Amino acid sequence: MRLNINKRSWSITTGGRNGPRHTHSSTGRSAISMDLPGSFGWRRTRSSRRH
Repeated sequence: MRLNINKRSWSITTGGRNGPRHTHSSTGRSAISMDLPGSFGWRRTRSSRRH
């Protein structure tokens, strides 16, 4: 688990190097990413508006 904090928002990332990582931020953005062998990688990002 990793916690990232900056002046505008914060995010939490869970997961490891060998599996998918899930990131959720205070701005409503979420991402799923995975490192693949070589120069390949995969990332899916979804944003949702917060009122």
